Amino acid sequence: MIPISRYYPVLLISLLAGCSIGSGPIGQPPDAGDAKTSSNVAVYRDTSTTNGLFGMVFTINDEDIYQLRPNERYDFRLAAGTYELGYRLGPSACIQFVQIDPRGNYVFKLGSDCNIELESQ
Repeated sequence: MIPISRYYPVLLISLLAGCSIGSGPIGQPPDAGDAKTSSNVAVYRDTSTTNGLFGMVFTINDEDIYQLRPNERYDFRLAAGTYELGYRLGPSACIQFVQIDPRGNYVFKLGSDCNIELESQ
């Protein structure tokens, strides 16, 4: 029988790695164009998402934009148009097409079960 204490260093490193999930910008959102007609957009990672040890990578049109920690919010601007919003969390990837109208204000919740929900407009 192998003593459990032998695995303490591996467990400690795993816990520290989970606590040090990075967050912040990875890339740039698409050009917002004219500030008078572009829209304010925000996404946030719901705390109920599974795989809390993984960073959630938010994407626009399949481009990595921002890595979110649980309950973290990211604000940006987009020109009017149709976009593919998505995220990767651990082994899963989720996408949803959204229509952004001129001069709008949008808040999307990135939730569990590949749910990208428009909360307010």
